[in-house]
Parts: sequence; structure tokens; C-alpha cells
Amino acid sequence: MHEKPTPMKAELILRSRRDMFYMARLLASALPNDAIHDDNDPLLVCVRGSLGCGKKIIADAMREYLTGTTAMSGLKNISGREGYDEYWLGIVRGKEVELAYIDAAWLSGYSDDSNLASFGPHMVRQFFLWQRNKPGVAFIHNDSSLDIEDKKRLSVWVEQTGVQNVDGPGRAEDSKLAVAFKEAQLEDPDNKWLRYVEVNVNDRRLLNSPKFRDAMQKLTKRYGGPPV
Repeated sequence: MHEKPTPMKAELILRSRRDMFYMARLLASALPNDAIHDDNDPLLVCVRGSLGCGKKIIADAMREYLTGTTAMSGLKNISGREGYDEYWLGIVRGKEVELAYIDAAWLSGYSDDSNLASFGPHMVRQFFLWQRNKPGVAFIHNDSSLDIEDKKRLSVWVEQTGVQNVDGPGRAEDSKLAVAFKEAQLEDPDNKWLRYVEVNVNDRRLLNSPKFRDAMQKLTKRYGGPPV
């Protein structure tokens, strides 16, 4: 029996919008082919945290990096409603993949809205995943039930001080970087892009990839303490 790999966690302090893009692109560059080319098990990238703190940058920047395009330069948006549910097709490393996004917090208003509001974010997410028929990446925002179900995924928590979190309590105060994050706020109180970020990984495909593990090390060397 194969031993289950130990999950990885990185705690980071980002100080600019550019840092958010750098993080997202670095993670995208390190995704192994067996994660993004899996016909039966798309990679889940799950993002949660504060309201309006730039979380959507992660999905957009990773999608654009993987396909080598921007939303306006050749990537095919096959369906969806912008900011709610988006479905994109592109060629990634020689294979057509779907790079899809959903914000489960809306509960309704999606392009294929099947009266899911009363069932909660977990059913919104399930319905979203049922629509997929290609390999690729599913970007799922604001669905805390993934933690309860312990789904294998790449998770990113983005927190902005003084801003309400979509679901769950803040994490910065309980992190190893709690003191450093408070000091950063005192040093630059007008910085609107100061963020505490956690990156958690429990997908075996990522954990078994030396390149992805190296990317996690690069992030923590640049923005925080060592991953655990």
C-alpha cells in the first residue's frame, strides 16, 4: 500500500497586486501534467477568504499563464456568466483542457441556474463539476464544505485585515506570521494590497511533483516562513 503523502502548507505575506499575480503564475507553472491532463479527475483549486480582496486574480492569472493568453487574445469562453460561472477551453501543453471557475457564494444567478440556492454552496459546486467533460482545472471560490469533505485540492486562503471573510474566521492571528503581519500593517497602514495568504496542498499529484514542491519553497522563501 502506498503511503499517503504529507500535506504541505505555506503561510505568506503579500504586499502588492503584483505579488498576487506572481504567486498565481508560479503555482500554475509548476502544475504537473498528470493533474491538468486527467480526464476523470480535474484539479481543484479552491479559494476562500475576505470579501473583495482580489481572490479572482488567482483563477484569472493561472488560467492565462497555462494557456499563454489573456481573456481577450484567443482563449475560447464557451459559456458562463462573468464573475459567477465561467467555462474556458484552451490548449495546455499539447492537450485541450477546460479551465472553469465558479463563485459558490452567489448560490444563484449562474448561467445554468437550476434552483440550487436552497441547497447551499456544496451543491452549487457539485452541479458545476457535473457540467465538466474535459480534463483541466476547476477553480472553486467560497465553498467551505470542501474542508469538511477533505477533498484533494490546492487551497488558497486570502485575508485582508478589517474586511469580512466570506465564510469562517480569519486565520492571520493564529498563524506563525501573526506578529510579522501586524508589523507589516503598522509599517504601511495605507497599503490596500497587504494580504495574509495560506496555500494548502493535499492532492497527491502535486505533492509527488518535485517541481511543485520547489514552487512552494520559492513562495515561502520570498514571502514567509518555511512550509510545513
